[in-house]
Amino acid sequence: MTYTDIVKKELCGLPVKNACCRRAQAEGLAYGAAKSPQGRHTISAGCRDTADFIEKMLRERFGDVVEIRQAGSKGSKKTIITISPVEFAEPEDEGSLPLELRCPGCAAAFLRGAFLACATLSNPRSASYHAELVPHSASRARGIYRLLTRIGCIPRIINRKYGTGLYFKDSEVIEELLVKLGATQAAFDLMNCKIERAIRNDENRATNCVARNIARTVAASRRQIEDIRRLAESGRLESMPYDIRVTAKLRLENPEASLAELAALHRPPISKSGLNHRLEKIANEAAKSR
Repeated sequence: MTYTDIVKKELCGLPVKNACCRRAQAEGLAYGAAKSPQGRHTISAGCRDTADFIEKMLRERFGDVVEIRQAGSKGSKKTIITISPVEFAEPEDEGSLPLELRCPGCAAAFLRGAFLACATLSNPRSASYHAELVPHSASRARGIYRLLTRIGCIPRIINRKYGTGLYFKDSEVIEELLVKLGATQAAFDLMNCKIERAIRNDENRATNCVARNIARTVAASRRQIEDIRRLAESGRLESMPYDIRVTAKLRLENPEASLAELAALHRPPISKSGLNHRLEKIANEAAKSR
């Protein structure tokens, strides 16, 4: 199952006890459904349990005008639920609602139905956060937009070739939407996914930081060794002070050592600033022969 199917299956398992809310959810299903030129509403479900639930809700509300059939090839089968023409009062403007909401739960129930009919979600473990509802017309998008705004989840709007999309990119808003629709487990899963992503990002940043430090150490060591060898080949290293020659010898013997490690190899150990001072003298002397 896709991530969308998982979330929708959870929504289908929620009890809807009030008759007005059951009606609102069924009308939300039809309201969010795709619509053919003949006026038939269609809903595609990737999970058979979800399809059975949708069929049951629609039959309860609209009677025997509901049909169900299988479509698609093996591995990508979907169940298509079709409803004979069902008319709604289209909202005249953004302030209108698509139906009378009789109790506080009706708005969430209607949106739950619309979500089941026309919503998709990206898998937060493999893609960016994205939830989108695409009803078949701009007027129905306005009705759904109004209800989403009422529950505190304000979507962005995008024009698709197959309808007007209402979408969310903010993970916290998607979590809030899932909770208000009743998909609390999906919301918790999204929160856990965000935590896992944050941990992985922190680990990656730490790994990258270590890698950059190693790369800098290797590059610096290579330059120092080249300078030391240039001085040794020209005979000038032997004329330099004893402490410089000791540092040069230790660097040649320990090409992978960091500055802190190289400083600790001296007997007695020296400070990093002292080591840097010696290496700077080597670099300056080698630069004279370039």
